[in-house]
Amino acid sequence: MLQNLQVEGRETSQDYSYEWVMGYPELASIEKGIPIAEFSDQIQSRDQEMEFRILRRLTETQYHNDNLYDFHPDILKLNRYNNIIPFKHSIVKLRGDEEENQRESYINADYINLINGKEKMMIATQGPVTQTIGHFWRMVSQESASMIVMLCNLKENGKVQCEQYWPRNIGDNLLIGNITINFVSQEDLGNNIIKRTLKLQEQNGEEKQVTHLQWCGWPDQGVPNHNDFNTIKELLTQILDRVLNDQKVVFHCSAGVGRTGTLISLVNLMIILTTYQSYVGNDIAKISENPEEFRISIFGVVRRLREQRWGMVHTSEQYQYVYKFIDEAIKYMFSQQQ
Repeated sequence: MLQNLQVEGRETSQDYSYEWVMGYPELASIEKGIPIAEFSDQIQSRDQEMEFRILRRLTETQYHNDNLYDFHPDILKLNRYNNIIPFKHSIVKLRGDEEENQRESYINADYINLINGKEKMMIATQGPVTQTIGHFWRMVSQESASMIVMLCNLKENGKVQCEQYWPRNIGDNLLIGNITINFVSQEDLGNNIIKRTLKLQEQNGEEKQVTHLQWCGWPDQGVPNHNDFNTIKELLTQILDRVLNDQKVVFHCSAGVGRTGTLISLVNLMIILTTYQSYVGNDIAKISENPEEFRISIFGVVRRLREQRWGMVHTSEQYQYVYKFIDEAIKYMFSQQQ
């Protein structure tokens, strides 16, 4: 299992920035994983703001720009933001009739790989606009996603972040093309998390159940509060339970890069930590005995994520939050045995 974890290295689907990392020892040093037994101490001397600036320089190049999906101008209105476009190599393409036009097969969404080698287990997408609600549900159905994680409110500060794409009331149905969405139940889990159960019925009679988790407490362009550690931990537990059991999860906020990218980064980083924990329990001393075997690289995970969808982890503050959360997670998961 440990050998399957990609702490550093090339993103399997495509990786322009890795050539720069390998070409400059200073960059390779930044990407090299930090031993988790030394994580708290080592991150004190890392300039995380500078790291994020380097990440942007590495992953927002002309090569990346040329790899953005080409589409007809009519499709522009299907994007919530015109500067957030899927990559050609990772875009989710909607299947349909062979004669279906580009507009009907397009959705602003990218496949994201797990850090343990399992490919396309996560999907990062924008919050649906009115014209793409049907596209969104076609994607959920096509990819057999078992969970949708929504990291925004429908409106924030008077601005629409996402159109409501599920039925308005429990018991209601919403017919979208050949798919009927039934709103089965809703539960308030506390800490601004709402859990909805939705049932999808295809025209052929096939039914699929989808869990819809919405966390309303994460501000746009911002980061969660320090007190939200347990809330994020609970979200991650539910997500890991799906993706580690080969069930796809769809993530979105408004643009599908900031809050979405930050949480997906944490998913991959927590896969590393939970794998380590399965080997050594919670004894940090065992990890200290072989520090090079138990390492973690925030820079590497975020860099590879940005090779799969443009602009993931959108701000320096969000990048630094990933460091803070993982520092807390290591302290929570591993302790010196008495």
